[in-house]
Amino acid sequence: NYVVDLSPEDLAVGEVQLGAGEEANVLSCLMVNRSATTSLSLGSCTLEWCRASSPTHHISSTTLPLPIVEVTTAPFTVKTVLPPFGISQQTFAASYTIHNTTPLVQEFEVKMTSSEHFMLAGTQQTKFRILPTQSHVLTYNMFPLSSGNLPLPPFQLEHTRNPKRYMSLLESLLPTHIYIKPSPTALPATV
Repeated sequence: NYVVDLSPEDLAVGEVQLGAGEEANVLSCLMVNRSATTSLSLGSCTLEWCRASSPTHHISSTTLPLPIVEVTTAPFTVKTVLPPFGISQQTFAASYTIHNTTPLVQEFEVKMTSSEHFMLAGTQQTKFRILPTQSHVLTYNMFPLSSGNLPLPPFQLEHTRNPKRYMSLLESLLPTHIYIKPSPTALPATV
């Protein structure tokens, strides 16, 4: 059992006064140091609060149960590097870094396809191995054909030992869209 005592500064809510129908949310990042897939109980959260209209400011305490979550340690991580935006019909670079987090050699297969919104240059389909604690970088030059919040070409990464097991993890790690500004056009000359 672990007890995490977060101060108001940690929670960034502190002395907040909520009106009718308003709510406050708190997010915390927890790091788990376990190597096996397991269910992990997050325990409970105790809130201390009082009504602003109360003349005595009597402090009440409410304990809320937190969910049980599934913890899975993946044998790899993926980091994507993209510019904050692109410009229509101007090439930009996108890179995907796959890092092996295990003491074993890991094997992957990548498929990258063009989409209706982008032309791209780079390795379209490949298999590779990554040595323990090492990384492999794939870089693509992308050429946007239109503007707007566009879906990126699908980057399909398969862990060859467990191709289906990490699909949802990959979907959460990889960006799906990028904003593409219209290309600058020359203003018409005034007479």
